[in-house]
Amino acid sequence: MLPAPALLRGLLLLVGLQLVACSEREAAEPPAASEAPAVERPVISRKDDLPRHSYQIEIPAVALYEAANREVLLALAAQIRRDAEQDLASFDIKDSSTLQDFYADLGSVALLQGRWQDYLDYVEKRRALETKAANKLTMSLEGEAIAQAQLAQAEDVAAYAAEYLAKRVAELPFDVVQDNLKRAKGRTEILSRALVLG
Repeated sequence: MLPAPALLRGLLLLVGLQLVACSEREAAEPPAASEAPAVERPVISRKDDLPRHSYQIEIPAVALYEAANREVLLALAAQIRRDAEQDLASFDIKDSSTLQDFYADLGSVALLQGRWQDYLDYVEKRRALETKAANKLTMSLEGEAIAQAQLAQAEDVAAYAAEYLAKRVAELPFDVVQDNLKRAKGRTEILSRALVLG
């Protein structure tokens, strides 16, 4: 059984424009008797109170990174998305760190599935919950650059993403984000296939 991986860390909120055309009589009418009362969701104040999910795969976990197993990875991602969205709908999660984890997982799934705007929406949800200025400003900049390149339908995605990322970083207040940027640079310098696969 495979626990949900950290690799697979939103949904666009549809804001409907309602025309104010109801009369005072209509506005004052009580709800129809057939309307079901809203169900109060269980409150979750810590991550350990949430149900655990596990997933069965027929290949080693490291093999999910291989191109030949892309369909297996996408199937796993779809299961993780289903469970995460169900948990968010079923529980009133009060812990911001736990919510960030959900949005990170769903954002990673969105990237895998090529749902670029959904990914950016999840990043914004995570940033809104982040209390540390440096983390908020530097969160998921690489993924944001890739998503923006894809949305722009760039002919050279890598070049577009690199240029976008350089511009975003240049706009940041260096005195606030310098430690995060230095750590990110250090991770990039040692990144290798062997390191990713563990």
